Amino acid sequence: MKSLRGIVFGFIAMVAMIGGVSAVDFNGGDTCNSDSNTAALVKANGSGDCYDSINTAISNAEAGDTVKILKDGITFSGVDLTVAADKDITLDLSGYTLTFDAKTVNVSGKVVVTNGTLVGSSSNTTLVTVNAGGSFETTGTVVLEEKSTTGVAIKVVGTDGKDTNVTIGSETTVKSEKYGLVVDGTTAPGVTVNVAGTWDAKQYAVKVNGTVGYNAKAPVVNVNAGTYTAENTVLYASGYGIWNVNAGTFTGASAMQVNSGKVTINGGTFVGTEKNTSKAGHAASNGSALNIINGAVVGTGYPTADKIDLAINGGSFISESTNAVYIDQARDGKIVITDGYFESADELPAIAFNDVMLDKYAGMIINGTFANSIVGPVNRGSYTTSATNAAKILIGDAATTEDENGNIIVGNPSTSDENSTGAAAGTTDSGEANPNTADVNLMTLVGTILVGLAGLAYTAKRRLFN
Repeated sequence: MKSLRGIVFGFIAMVAMIGGVSAVDFNGGDTCNSDSNTAALVKANGSGDCYDSINTAISNAEAGDTVKILKDGITFSGVDLTVAADKDITLDLSGYTLTFDAKTVNVSGKVVVTNGTLVGSSSNTTLVTVNAGGSFETTGTVVLEEKSTTGVAIKVVGTDGKDTNVTIGSETTVKSEKYGLVVDGTTAPGVTVNVAGTWDAKQYAVKVNGTVGYNAKAPVVNVNAGTYTAENTVLYASGYGIWNVNAGTFTGASAMQVNSGKVTINGGTFVGTEKNTSKAGHAASNGSALNIINGAVVGTGYPTADKIDLAINGGSFISESTNAVYIDQARDGKIVITDGYFESADELPAIAFNDVMLDKYAGMIINGTFANSIVGPVNRGSYTTSATNAAKILIGDAATTEDENGNIIVGNPSTSDENSTGAAAGTTDSGEANPNTADVNLMTLVGTILVGLAGLAYTAKRRLFN
């Protein structure tokens, strides 16, 4: 089936542009063009039909079929674009743009979107709605842009007994004047979100809403290599979810905030720029690369306020304006640092920690590299205990040394500089070969070859003249 679908995609790509008219040729010699049609429905066997309505084409599609757009500039203003629960299709945008004016891409079935742009107008509220049991995926070059200052580009809702999936591909760009992706609901069980690509949001790029309470089948958010930016907080674990942050570059007023949930950070570069008070919301956005703040202190109605389980296994955490990591009011949680690089601004301590919780988190730092002192009080205040004693509490029995750059090394971290991202040696966050490492390896190889050739030349000369 996969090979057959690949053949069909190859066939679909052979679109003739005659006199500015888009056309798709089907098996059997039939042609569907944009003179009188809006969409072509291409069957898995290469046959197909022409339609003047995208929704009609989708409603007639069967599993494995492709709906190919034939015209640019189509606007949905009276109805949603609907993928019903019994559908499993590919929506090929043909490089065109579909605009939604107070309407949405309403997904209850399965849809793969490729090659084009979906835009929500300034009067829109949600560009893509993925309902419980639905599956939404992007592949190839896709742009999702929500222009409403109160809108969300992708909204995901889960429910018991149904698996809901969202996969955003590495070539996708998500732009929003407010939220990028939001996992919503009261529990959101069965939701799995995989994100990559380029993200740019005014408020939050990826968020688990604060209304999402603890559930044995909590929503899972897997964050992979990409570039993520926001004017406020980039990644916001407000409600309870399971986060796996594997790679990427995250830049915002704060790169990530954790109010609740199980969060594992394996790599990435997290940069907090400066405090942002211009956007309303619960995220502190205080300039730290990482904030860990108990949900109870940022708003009422947050049922998972005390459930924080955070593991930092790698990554770089850098603040351009304050402490790299800010921890306050995380009363009933678990935090452990097994690796990572931490750098604060103005020679501030790497970690700002509320001293009333120090004993609870004794020994939480196992390994790590700290460009400044390890720990100090929140809000640049003062400790009832000294900062030295506070550091001893948090590192426990771990040994500390200082490298040639003046960094404080705790334990035995994998690296001792700002490139500590949890990636394998010689690779980038995305797992690709590091170009610098590749250059060194190439130079070594060339040098070895030249030395060998010189040796051969010397031997030949001796044999020739002796």
